[in-house]
Amino acid sequence: MRGEKKIRIVNTSSLPPAHNDQELITIARVNTPFEGHIIKERLAANGIPAFIRFEHGGAIPELTGNFIGGVEVQVPVMHEETTLHLLSIEYED
Repeated sequence: MRGEKKIRIVNTSSLPPAHNDQELITIARVNTPFEGHIIKERLAANGIPAFIRFEHGGAIPELTGNFIGGVEVQVPVMHEETTLHLLSIEYED
């Protein structure tokens, strides 16, 4: 992603261990649903199912310009390493 907007990749080492491969883990927090969907589609293009959490809650765009608390992008635990690798790659336009 270019410009001043950055993806905040969640430090997964501070999270409790997952119990099974069906459990979802938050891998990124962004300010808007639009940014979350960009990440979701990038992952889907690489065969990784992703889900948006808090997409419809906490928005006061007139006052803050973003969502309070942010929007989370989640993936199944079994895709954590691949996802973090994909999000660390810079793509050129």
